[in-house]
Amino acid sequence: MLTGFDYQDENQLNEVTAQVYSYFPTVTHAHLDVLIADAQSAFVLADHSGDISNDGLVGAYYDSLSNIISRSTTVSILQGNLNTLKGLVSTNLTCSDRDFLLTCISVASRSAYLWAPTTIGGQGYYDAVIAAKGLNGKASARFDWKNVLGADIAGAAGEFFKYGLGLSTPGANVAIATDIAVGAAISSVIAGIGL
Repeated sequence: MLTGFDYQDENQLNEVTAQVYSYFPTVTHAHLDVLIADAQSAFVLADHSGDISNDGLVGAYYDSLSNIISRSTTVSILQGNLNTLKGLVSTNLTCSDRDFLLTCISVASRSAYLWAPTTIGGQGYYDAVIAAKGLNGKASARFDWKNVLGADIAGAAGEFFKYGLGLSTPGANVAIATDIAVGAAISSVIAGIGL
């Protein structure tokens, strides 16, 4: 999702906008502006303590997710660790606590495969971004693929808390899932292109 940027536009946000409209034609301009603003802001789990039933365990699992990402050396190791975490979350949490973390884990799993370098089992989109931007050999730590993956998860997490409690509303699931997907995609792409 949201791949194939040519990086020729000085305002690369135009490319993000065009691709979002291509993949999600029902997203309005005003709503896209909100999603982009969300994606450019930092997600802090503690800001959502009123939405969480089991703060301690949710926080510990969210920290575990970050640790899994930072310590994994291949996509297969990452995926195995994410599956273990998914099992723990499914067993030990319920309701929106569980749904929130399962959303984050799902985004991490899919995004890791997209962004991770081909040398460790990913599709190498991060490498393609670096090459397209002419940053080979001079990318800063900010452009590490794991940081981009973290932005993807944070984008999904932020959108979850805006809409997550409505996941039980009949008919709302598709719209909410779309917002979570768009928020995650925009966050990672914005981090990847350095906006």
